[in-house]
Amino acid sequence: MSKVHTIDKKHLEQLVTSCQAELLVSEPILFHYPDTLVGKDVDWDNYTNRIKLLNADLLRRLKHNANIYAIHVKEKNSSWQVVYIGQRKSKNIRERMIQHLVKKNKSTGSKLLEVKDIILNGGQIGVSFTKVEPESLRLYVEETMIQQNSQALIWNKHK
Repeated sequence: MSKVHTIDKKHLEQLVTSCQAELLVSEPILFHYPDTLVGKDVDWDNYTNRIKLLNADLLRRLKHNANIYAIHVKEKNSSWQVVYIGQRKSKNIRERMIQHLVKKNKSTGSKLLEVKDIILNGGQIGVSFTKVEPESLRLYVEETMIQQNSQALIWNKHK
């Protein structure tokens, strides 16, 4: 019979708590969009390069520096609300943020449609990041945070 291997649950809980403190912030990093996107008759695809340029410094700093992220929204006349938590290997996180916030790859389940709706209606998008090491723990931390915050994370709900 195999031996059962366990990890100290207290340390895992501390890890999740620490990550939540970094991700579930009241003032996330603002992801910038051109003011001219506000309105329903705008062709978003014409703005993708400009959106990337407006956020170039943030996107450049992500690679190898984060592997769990939160997306926050601020609709007109409201406060910031975290709506989504996700994870990606740190070498690929920049591309994942672009899929969610700028331009969607057709094969991904990104949140770009929701982001567009917020921006076109005059709202704002914010982001927060953390890095978990070893990388193999990022999925555990993400799943635990989603379970613990399921009521607030409305974009994490599968239809």
